Amino acid sequence: MSRKPENKGITSSEQKNTWSDRFWSLRSTRWGVYFLFFLLLLALFADFLASDLPIFARHKGNTYILPNIFRPNELQQYDNHAFRHAFEKDDWALWPPIPYGPEQTLVAGRLEVNSPPGGAHLLGTDPVGRDVLSRIIHGVRPALAVGLIAVTVSIFLGSLLGGLGGYFSGPIDGFVTWAMAVTLTFPALLLVLTLGSFSITNTWWGLGFLLGIIGWAPVARLARGQTRRIRNTSYVVAARASGARELRVLAFHVLPNAAEPIVVMAAFGMGWAILMESALSFLGAGPGRASWGDLLASARSHPHAWWLTLFAGICLFATVLACNMVAEGLRHALNPKSRQPWLG
Repeated sequence: MSRKPENKGITSSEQKNTWSDRFWSLRSTRWGVYFLFFLLLLALFADFLASDLPIFARHKGNTYILPNIFRPNELQQYDNHAFRHAFEKDDWALWPPIPYGPEQTLVAGRLEVNSPPGGAHLLGTDPVGRDVLSRIIHGVRPALAVGLIAVTVSIFLGSLLGGLGGYFSGPIDGFVTWAMAVTLTFPALLLVLTLGSFSITNTWWGLGFLLGIIGWAPVARLARGQTRRIRNTSYVVAARASGARELRVLAFHVLPNAAEPIVVMAAFGMGWAILMESALSFLGAGPGRASWGDLLASARSHPHAWWLTLFAGICLFATVLACNMVAEGLRHALNPKSRQPWLG
């Protein structure tokens, strides 16, 4: 009688314990990913969710496609409410769910300053009459854009310089170590405010690039330590013995195997960059567009307008928390022996 082969104590859960299984097994990580994906959708479709002009329209025999984005000169005198009242026979329009733009102060010629939540404005208006919900939706764009650009630049520079210093040692390592020490000496916010005086922070791209340059040192320190640990392992020695050049060994054998903790740091760095963008907008040194930090700043001189602080603060807190949840999930997935996060 034949016998089935024994499993030798290996359970199905252990057999399927892959990187993705460990990552998605944490409830907190799933919440963080879902929330960040929701924010990404808001950023991509902000002009279709909140705008002062319709998405499609036909007016006086002319058809307008995406006037909320392209802003035709013929409709510059209108907003959604004035446009609706100017309708003629056979005119039609597809309206956004929130019929207010992030910079719109007048609605059909009326100014509603510090209006509390309710009625036409679900989350109220700010001190100059702009719709808070529209500004929160459009504020997702600078937060995510600055965060992604800053993380990309800091990871690239930090991995490159830290890898070079840790692999080659000598004068190169001395220079990288000195540059890291100098960069870490100065507070990041002070550096951004100082360099921002040269109009670098007037755009999302400039601010993200500047934050990436400032945030390279912690990544380089981690990459340097990982590179020094890996550079004398057997597979790196074998790659050198096969005749591979040093830069090729560094690029294809050392840095890829040192990437796991750097990926985790990138997720944490995303939350840091979003906080920095909001802090700069709060201080009036940001790009000058709809931002959560700008909403928080407008509440300083109007403490009774609690909705300006509450809703922007909740969005900022939830976004940074989601980034940290994803980072904890990556840490657990890349190192299954690590302690699970508090919502696991």
